[in-house]
Amino acid sequence: MVSQRASALLPYGEGSADDDRVSVLAGDWRLLERHAPFDVFFGDGGGKRDDPEKVVELLAPGGLLLLDDFTPSPHWPPRFEGEVDELRLFYLTHPALDAAEVLTTPTSSVVVAARRA
Repeated sequence: MVSQRASALLPYGEGSADDDRVSVLAGDWRLLERHAPFDVFFGDGGGKRDDPEKVVELLAPGGLLLLDDFTPSPHWPPRFEGEVDELRLFYLTHPALDAAEVLTTPTSSVVVAARRA
């Protein structure tokens, strides 16, 4: 039902609900596993925190990973609320990724990473 309503919101023409290259999934983020690997993956919830290693595994070699909602830190290792930000550190130092943190506003940043081939 949710996926039908979401599909109905897609515009007509290329990339729309009548395009068999478009799928709308409703449910846990792990439903994406059967569609992997991805050339581009934007993580805005669930997986980036629940199972970061699985997020990396969803990427194709050379695939781009974008993770938002980080707070910039002038420290290394990066800190959040006085503690080492283990999640951000995981992505920035993962051996399968080339990653950088990019400031998007004075108070927010994203991690941009490419999976090594």
